[in-house]
Amino acid sequence: MDENINNTQARLRKNQGAKVETKEYEECKARFDYAKDNLDDNDDKSVPPLSFENSWTEGQRLSFNVKQQWQFLVFFLSLCISMYFLTIYNERQLIKIKEEYAMNVKHEEFWWQKAFIYRIDVGQFVDSNKDGVGDFLGIVAKIELLNSLLVDAILIENAFSQTESGAILNFYDAHSKYGGLEEFKQMISVLKESGVRVLLRVRPNQTSKLHNWFVLSETCGDCKEKDYYIWADCSPGKPPNNWKNNRGESIWNYSEVRKQCYLSQLGGKLADLNFRNVNVINEFKNIFKKWLKLGIDGFLLDELDLLYEEEDLSVDEVVDDVEVNEEGETIKIDTSKELTRNRHEVYDLLALWREVFDTYQIKNNVQLFISCQFLEPDMPSESARYFDTGIDAPIKTFNVVPKCGSMCFYQEIDSWITEVPSNKVSSWGLDGKHSVLHDLLIMTLPGTAFIQRNLSDDSALKTFERLSNLRKEHSFLNGKFNYAVITNSILSYVRYARRFLPYLVAVNFGEKTESIDFTESTNYMSGEIMAVTNPTGKSFNQLYQKVGLKDLKLNDGEGVVIRLLPDDL
Repeated sequence: MDENINNTQARLRKNQGAKVETKEYEECKARFDYAKDNLDDNDDKSVPPLSFENSWTEGQRLSFNVKQQWQFLVFFLSLCISMYFLTIYNERQLIKIKEEYAMNVKHEEFWWQKAFIYRIDVGQFVDSNKDGVGDFLGIVAKIELLNSLLVDAILIENAFSQTESGAILNFYDAHSKYGGLEEFKQMISVLKESGVRVLLRVRPNQTSKLHNWFVLSETCGDCKEKDYYIWADCSPGKPPNNWKNNRGESIWNYSEVRKQCYLSQLGGKLADLNFRNVNVINEFKNIFKKWLKLGIDGFLLDELDLLYEEEDLSVDEVVDDVEVNEEGETIKIDTSKELTRNRHEVYDLLALWREVFDTYQIKNNVQLFISCQFLEPDMPSESARYFDTGIDAPIKTFNVVPKCGSMCFYQEIDSWITEVPSNKVSSWGLDGKHSVLHDLLIMTLPGTAFIQRNLSDDSALKTFERLSNLRKEHSFLNGKFNYAVITNSILSYVRYARRFLPYLVAVNFGEKTESIDFTESTNYMSGEIMAVTNPTGKSFNQLYQKVGLKDLKLNDGEGVVIRLLPDDL
């Protein structure tokens, strides 16, 4: 009996530490009471009776409840700390992956670094359904031509849904007059199978006033799109500031509906988006993701110099200012676009978009090409800054104007090559009316070539076939670049690589035939004609024609690529 009582008391003492009264506890208490009431007088009563009522006080119960809460709190904090460190670990792992990715591709040759990218204005290209407008399937019809020219990628200039004048109606949809989204997908599929990549030109700064975003912004009163555009208080004929466009007109337009002015740097039928609005930034993240999922290989981001303006819309431009130059002279400078062009905020925006592109590249193991160009390129140093924001290669655009001769192009080429970081690649393009002569330069300079040219002319087509094949030669593909002879009329340079024959590229921008000695600048006495802008011209009558370099004659407007030959060949 003593043993039973002792066991029962022990179990009761153990139950004193319980947090709640249980069925087992009730049974134990009943057994103890029964044993105590039925003890014989001879039984050992040295063990003091256990009073259950005094063992489980309210204070103890409260103490156990508090203990339970603390245990839960400790558990919860431990869980939070664990999740925090797990998040840090995952972030560090992602950073590590990105760093490893960057290290792996640091010295890797990206497909676009020496690419020939053919720019296509879809509506002016090939009309596959005979409705008078070029279309996406028209590009498919010319796939053999693109392959014969060794085109690495095409840049579609105007893929998005748009008005007749080209103003954007919907960044998420393809232009219906070109075949819409379904024919766009067909085009992508065929081009991918043939090895031709596809880039899209995006002008993110503005949309048409007919865009659904603008309609909502103008009318909704209080919706997400309300501040998608730049609005300011004003009255008809009294804009909020003196900001003007290149024509000297105010860039503000009054809305009779909203009773405010909206910003439009490129004309009243367009409206400038507000990139200080995080919703607009996120819209473009989603736009990029949508087209990447369809198979797009990159984007040309156009008119980036317009994306931001002075945040304080009450500030006027100082139209003209003066400064003292290095010679101590006071000169007049134009400051009329300082508040509306090339604002520093664009670099942060591009860094945010770059995260979208990099994430896609890593997840899908692909190489995207992100380039950009500007409405009005400033000094090369301004354009070169975009390398630091995640742009792979901004396009150096030659603005071809009358009388822009050899020295004009030489200065633009030299200033850009000087500004491009040593670990980056140049991209070249043309603006304005230009000839095959200018295209010859773009195709033979180091880096990426953007070309837009109607190739229906047989002569131009043959020249491009020669130039595109030459671009695959090692001296052009991986070779170095040195100037040869530079005069007011002649621009020339040599492309060369170790253990491969070098090439001389020479162009006559003058108005008369020039005779040039290239022997001293090249250390070669002769070469053979590999490409010429006018194969039927007076200077060179056939390809592979051997020519001397001591007195090489170039007609006005003529360009030539010569493979330099050692004396023993």
